[in-house]
Amino acid sequence: MRYVPEALFLTDFADPAVMVPMVLVLAAVLWLSGWRRGAVAWCSVVPLTLLAVVIAKLMVFHFGSPAWLPDLLSPSGHTASAALVYGGLMVILLPYMGPWRRVLLVAAPMTAIIGFTRLVLAMHTLDDVIVGAIIGLVGSISLARMAGHRPVHLSLWPAAGTVVAVVILFHGIRLPAEMWLHAAAREWPDWLL
Repeated sequence: MRYVPEALFLTDFADPAVMVPMVLVLAAVLWLSGWRRGAVAWCSVVPLTLLAVVIAKLMVFHFGSPAWLPDLLSPSGHTASAALVYGGLMVILLPYMGPWRRVLLVAAPMTAIIGFTRLVLAMHTLDDVIVGAIIGLVGSISLARMAGHRPVHLSLWPAAGTVVAVVILFHGIRLPAEMWLHAAAREWPDWLL
Protein backbone atom coordinates (compact mmCIF):
# COMPACT_ATOMS: atom_id res chain seq x y z
CA MET A 1 0.00 0.00 0.00
CA ARG A 2 1.20 3.46 -0.87
CA TYR A 3 0.52 6.21 1.63
CA VAL A 4 -1.42 9.01 -0.06
CA PRO A 5 -3.35 10.87 2.67
CA GLU A 6 -6.02 12.30 0.35
CA ALA A 7 -6.74 8.93 -1.24
CA LEU A 8 -6.82 7.24 2.16
CA PHE A 9 -9.26 9.87 3.46
CA LEU A 10 -11.61 9.29 0.49
CA THR A 11 -11.35 5.50 0.47
CA ASP A 12 -12.32 5.38 4.15
CA PHE A 13 -15.84 6.50 3.17
CA ALA A 14 -16.32 2.98 1.76
CA ASP A 15 -14.46 0.99 4.40
CA PRO A 16 -16.45 -1.83 6.03
CA ALA A 17 -16.11 0.08 9.33
CA VAL A 18 -18.36 2.79 7.81
CA MET A 19 -20.46 0.66 5.46
CA VAL A 20 -21.63 -2.03 7.92
CA PRO A 21 -23.04 0.38 10.54
CA MET A 22 -24.51 2.57 7.79
CA VAL A 23 -26.30 -0.41 6.22
CA LEU A 24 -27.68 -1.57 9.57
CA VAL A 25 -28.80 1.84 10.76
CA LEU A 26 -30.41 2.74 7.42
CA ALA A 27 -32.33 -0.55 7.47
CA ALA A 28 -33.74 0.42 10.86
CA VAL A 29 -34.50 3.99 9.71
CA LEU A 30 -36.40 2.71 6.66
CA TRP A 31 -38.41 0.25 8.70
CA LEU A 32 -39.22 2.67 11.51
CA SER A 33 -40.18 5.41 9.06
CA GLY A 34 -42.86 3.14 7.63
CA TRP A 35 -41.37 2.44 4.21
CA ARG A 36 -41.68 -1.34 4.48
CA ARG A 37 -41.00 -2.00 0.79
CA GLY A 38 -37.81 0.07 0.93
CA ALA A 39 -36.70 -1.65 4.14
CA VAL A 40 -37.32 -5.13 2.71
CA ALA A 41 -35.48 -4.22 -0.50
CA TRP A 42 -32.57 -2.77 1.48
CA CYS A 43 -32.40 -5.80 3.81
CA SER A 44 -32.51 -8.21 0.87
CA VAL A 45 -30.39 -6.65 -1.85
CA VAL A 46 -27.60 -5.11 0.25
CA PRO A 47 -26.59 -8.31 2.10
CA LEU A 48 -26.87 -10.40 -1.09
CA THR A 49 -24.68 -7.98 -3.01
CA LEU A 50 -22.07 -7.83 -0.27
CA LEU A 51 -22.18 -11.64 -0.07
CA ALA A 52 -21.50 -11.74 -3.82
CA VAL A 53 -18.36 -9.66 -3.23
CA VAL A 54 -17.22 -11.96 -0.42
CA ILE A 55 -17.80 -15.07 -2.55
CA ALA A 56 -15.96 -13.52 -5.51
CA LYS A 57 -13.02 -12.67 -3.24
CA LEU A 58 -12.93 -16.15 -1.71
CA MET A 59 -13.05 -17.76 -5.15
CA VAL A 60 -10.12 -15.68 -6.39
CA PHE A 61 -8.13 -16.16 -3.19
CA HIS A 62 -8.68 -19.91 -3.21
CA PHE A 63 -8.55 -20.76 -6.93
CA GLY A 64 -6.63 -17.83 -8.39
CA SER A 65 -7.49 -15.45 -11.21
CA PRO A 66 -9.57 -16.67 -14.13
CA ALA A 67 -7.67 -16.92 -17.42
CA TRP A 68 -9.76 -14.14 -18.99
CA LEU A 69 -8.98 -11.72 -16.10
CA PRO A 70 -5.36 -12.46 -15.20
CA ASP A 71 -4.94 -9.26 -13.14
CA LEU A 72 -7.94 -10.03 -10.92
CA LEU A 73 -6.39 -10.47 -7.48
CA SER A 74 -9.25 -9.40 -5.18
CA PRO A 75 -12.53 -7.84 -6.37
CA SER A 76 -12.73 -4.44 -4.69
CA GLY A 77 -15.22 -4.50 -1.84
CA HIS A 78 -14.70 -0.78 -1.24
CA THR A 79 -15.72 -0.03 -4.83
CA ALA A 80 -18.70 -2.38 -4.71
CA SER A 81 -19.83 -0.94 -1.35
CA ALA A 82 -19.57 2.63 -2.63
CA ALA A 83 -21.75 1.81 -5.63
CA LEU A 84 -24.24 -0.16 -3.59
CA VAL A 85 -24.67 1.92 -0.45
CA TYR A 86 -24.29 5.43 -1.85
CA GLY A 87 -26.32 4.46 -4.91
CA GLY A 88 -28.88 2.97 -2.54
CA LEU A 89 -29.04 6.25 -0.68
CA MET A 90 -30.15 7.89 -3.91
CA VAL A 91 -33.05 5.45 -4.00
CA ILE A 92 -34.11 6.93 -0.67
CA LEU A 93 -33.33 10.58 -1.31
CA LEU A 94 -34.47 11.08 -4.92
CA PRO A 95 -37.96 9.64 -5.26
CA TYR A 96 -39.08 11.09 -8.57
CA MET A 97 -36.30 9.95 -10.85
CA GLY A 98 -36.16 6.60 -12.60
CA PRO A 99 -34.08 3.88 -10.92
CA TRP A 100 -31.25 4.11 -13.43
CA ARG A 101 -30.91 7.87 -13.02
CA ARG A 102 -31.14 7.75 -9.23
CA VAL A 103 -28.41 5.16 -9.03
CA LEU A 104 -26.12 6.56 -11.69
CA LEU A 105 -26.33 10.12 -10.39
CA VAL A 106 -24.31 9.23 -7.28
CA ALA A 107 -23.34 5.56 -7.59
CA ALA A 108 -21.25 5.96 -10.74
CA PRO A 109 -19.23 8.96 -9.51
CA MET A 110 -18.74 7.41 -6.05
CA THR A 111 -17.71 4.15 -7.69
CA ALA A 112 -15.19 5.97 -9.85
CA ILE A 113 -13.79 8.00 -6.94
CA ILE A 114 -13.44 5.05 -4.57
CA GLY A 115 -12.11 2.80 -7.34
CA PHE A 116 -9.52 5.42 -8.25
CA THR A 117 -8.41 5.71 -4.61
CA ARG A 118 -7.96 1.94 -4.43
CA LEU A 119 -5.69 2.15 -7.49
CA VAL A 120 -3.73 5.15 -6.15
CA LEU A 121 -3.18 3.36 -2.84
CA ALA A 122 -2.04 0.25 -4.78
CA MET A 123 -4.61 -1.83 -2.91
CA HIS A 124 -6.22 -3.21 -6.07
CA THR A 125 -5.66 -3.72 -9.76
CA LEU A 126 -7.85 -2.20 -12.47
CA ASP A 127 -9.52 -5.61 -12.92
CA ASP A 128 -10.31 -5.71 -9.19
CA VAL A 129 -11.92 -2.28 -9.33
CA ILE A 130 -13.95 -3.08 -12.47
CA VAL A 131 -15.31 -6.34 -11.04
CA GLY A 132 -16.16 -4.62 -7.74
CA ALA A 133 -17.86 -1.78 -9.61
CA ILE A 134 -19.96 -4.18 -11.69
CA ILE A 135 -21.11 -6.12 -8.62
CA GLY A 136 -21.94 -2.91 -6.73
CA LEU A 137 -23.74 -1.20 -9.60
CA VAL A 138 -25.84 -4.29 -10.35
CA GLY A 139 -26.77 -4.42 -6.67
CA SER A 140 -27.58 -0.73 -6.60
CA ILE A 141 -29.81 -0.90 -9.67
CA SER A 142 -31.52 -4.02 -8.27
CA LEU A 143 -32.14 -2.14 -5.03
CA ALA A 144 -33.65 0.82 -6.89
CA ARG A 145 -35.97 -1.42 -8.86
CA MET A 146 -37.04 -3.51 -5.87
CA ALA A 147 -37.59 -0.54 -3.52
CA GLY A 148 -39.66 1.46 -5.96
CA HIS A 149 -40.42 5.11 -5.29
CA ARG A 150 -40.03 6.59 -1.84
CA PRO A 151 -43.40 7.44 -0.28
CA VAL A 152 -44.14 11.15 -0.46
CA HIS A 153 -44.69 11.41 3.31
CA LEU A 154 -41.27 9.94 4.16
CA SER A 155 -38.96 12.56 5.65
CA LEU A 156 -35.39 12.72 4.38
CA TRP A 157 -33.96 14.03 7.63
CA PRO A 158 -33.65 10.73 9.54
CA ALA A 159 -31.81 9.06 6.64
CA ALA A 160 -29.57 12.08 6.04
CA GLY A 161 -28.85 12.49 9.74
CA THR A 162 -28.05 8.79 10.05
CA VAL A 163 -25.55 8.91 7.21
CA VAL A 164 -23.80 11.96 8.63
CA ALA A 165 -23.69 10.49 12.15
CA VAL A 166 -22.28 7.15 10.95
CA VAL A 167 -19.62 8.82 8.82
CA ILE A 168 -18.57 11.11 11.68
CA LEU A 169 -18.42 8.22 14.16
CA PHE A 170 -16.72 5.59 12.00
CA HIS A 171 -14.70 7.36 9.28
CA GLY A 172 -11.01 6.60 9.70
CA ILE A 173 -11.56 3.26 11.42
CA ARG A 174 -10.48 0.37 9.22
CA LEU A 175 -11.63 -3.23 9.43
CA PRO A 176 -9.16 -5.84 8.14
CA ALA A 177 -11.83 -7.72 6.16
CA GLU A 178 -9.40 -8.59 3.36
CA MET A 179 -7.04 -10.27 5.82
CA TRP A 180 -9.91 -12.28 7.35
CA LEU A 181 -11.07 -13.44 3.92
CA HIS A 182 -7.53 -14.47 2.91
CA ALA A 183 -7.31 -16.58 6.07
CA ALA A 184 -10.74 -18.12 5.42
CA ALA A 185 -9.84 -18.99 1.81
CA ARG A 186 -6.67 -20.79 2.95
CA GLU A 187 -8.55 -22.84 5.52
CA TRP A 188 -11.57 -23.89 3.48
CA PRO A 189 -11.53 -27.16 1.52
CA ASP A 190 -12.13 -27.00 -2.25
CA TRP A 191 -15.63 -28.46 -2.04
CA LEU A 192 -16.89 -25.47 0.00
CA LEU A 193 -16.15 -23.05 -2.79
